[in-house]
Amino acid sequence: MKNRLLLLLLFFGFLIQSCSVKEIDTLSRSANKDVTLYDSRNVATAQVYEPPQQATQTTFVATQSNDISSPLEVKYDKNLGLKEITSQLEDVNTFVNNISKGALAGRKIAIPEDQNDVQTKCLENFNTLPEIFNEDKKTKTIGFNPYDFKIKHSAYDISYNFYHLNPNYVFHRIHKSNLQNSCGKRSNGFYADETLKNLRIPASFILTDSGFKGSGFDRGHMAPSGDFVWNQSINKESFYMTNMSPQTPGLNQKTWQKLESHIRRWACGVEELEVYTGPVLEKNLHRLKSCASIPRKYFKVLSYFKEGKHYGIAFLYPQTDNAIDNDPYESRALSIRELESLTGINFFEDKYSKEVQDSFETKFDLSDWKGKEQNCEACKGVLKVNED
Repeated sequence: MKNRLLLLLLFFGFLIQSCSVKEIDTLSRSANKDVTLYDSRNVATAQVYEPPQQATQTTFVATQSNDISSPLEVKYDKNLGLKEITSQLEDVNTFVNNISKGALAGRKIAIPEDQNDVQTKCLENFNTLPEIFNEDKKTKTIGFNPYDFKIKHSAYDISYNFYHLNPNYVFHRIHKSNLQNSCGKRSNGFYADETLKNLRIPASFILTDSGFKGSGFDRGHMAPSGDFVWNQSINKESFYMTNMSPQTPGLNQKTWQKLESHIRRWACGVEELEVYTGPVLEKNLHRLKSCASIPRKYFKVLSYFKEGKHYGIAFLYPQTDNAIDNDPYESRALSIRELESLTGINFFEDKYSKEVQDSFETKFDLSDWKGKEQNCEACKGVLKVNED
């Protein structure tokens, strides 16, 4: 009798389990009939295009990268190869005569003739870098990189080079929606960067509004103020001297300004542009009294994303440009990869995979840009002067 009861219990248990498994299996197949299972080892990482995030306040970011090293491989050494620097400098008069091609009427290019003394003074000053830049001997941690000092402002980012007192590059985005609301006022002054002042960096490392005074050079914007007239306080930030480089008036006010106008119109046509701007910081550059190096060339790097594809182009402009050069952007175009070889900067390294970079950095097509120009700027692109 007991054996019969045991067999009956085992039989009913089997039936219940069988029904449950079939029911669960049916529900599972029903719920997942449109789901494809995958092996994560064989799935490539998707390139996701994310809209930019605006910073809410001015901050600074430390970096341990040395990708943008000084052209002279400068270290904190009092004997920094000064003889090599000064012996390879182009004769001052020859340099001034050549670069004066970019001067305008009434503006004379003038730089210190005693470049040996200026270079010595600037080099000695550089070797008094504050502790913030030095290695901590106790923890062995690297401080801020003086050749690639990252500064983040509300609408643009800077990689600043304290050896040259110039930005390596300035990065910002231009949005069509912002340009359509660009009817603010242009700031009427230039300012020392508040970030550097707040860090209590010595005044000798901070350019003020008089940093290029008497030289005949313009305080040339890298990220142009015309891209930021949609917000008054942000426009004022674009006048920080860390966003400036000494440009000849013929370049800054003529051909470079025309390129900036093209770029805003391209942004109108493609909705959003990513832009890198900067001087070519190379060996043997002359200096102003403020120790700011005088670059010979300037660049722009542009990229946009449209209909699932990235597009890119670069431009290289010399300081010798003037009004007779008119609007030479087509002849000044080159691939981003060519410019990277010249500057040593990997522009989109932290933004896109190498595969994506290769897709738009190795080649360019002017037709991808010429056909995209639209005028969407408010106030017809003419900025009001701040009279406050």
